[in-house]
Order: sequence, then structure tokens, then C-alpha cells
Amino acid sequence: MPFIEIGDPLIKSVGFQAISAVKHPTPGAWIVTEMMSADWGRDQVVLAAEAGADVVLLIGPASIASVSAAADASRRLGIPAMIDVPEGRLGLPTASIRYEESSFR
Repeated sequence: MPFIEIGDPLIKSVGFQAISAVKHPTPGAWIVTEMMSADWGRDQVVLAAEAGADVVLLIGPASIASVSAAADASRRLGIPAMIDVPEGRLGLPTASIRYEESSFR
């Protein structure tokens, strides 16, 4: 199954409708959104899921509250999310925190 990444620059320039514009003509592909800011993680997960994304990647400094909210939205909507934050942030030794409640569809 092919993966198509919709990156942060495209989302910022035309909005979340870029996700559905790419998803509709490519129904067999997984749409992966990559956004460079995790500071409003929950909203980004919700907006990407509503637009048809299959996976959400959030990259950047984030507060514990933002990471928690993004993970909650991911769990509630059944969309895998990966949140990459700087090493040592959130009191964890690794640079990446991965949340995978549901397996890939």
C-alpha cells in the first residue's frame, strides 16, 4: 500500500483541504500528514483526521499537556499519531514518543 505525505508547508499554504484533495483521487493510499508544531497537538490530530488523514506526525517542542491532548485525540479518533519532541523534553530519555493505540488499518 503506498504512502503519500502531505507536509507542513502545503498544509500551511492551502489548509487542511490539501489532505482530502489528495486522498479522494488516491483511495488506496495512506495519507500521512506531517506538521512541524506540536504546540496545538489535539487540534492538529482532529483536523487532519477529519480531512481524511490516516496517520499524523507532529514534530517540534511540545508541552506535556499538548502531547497528552494529541494522544487522547489519536486514541478517540483511532488514528495513529507519532509525536517527535526534543531529547529530554517531557522528562523522557528518548527523542521520540510514539503512541499507537490502534494498529494500521
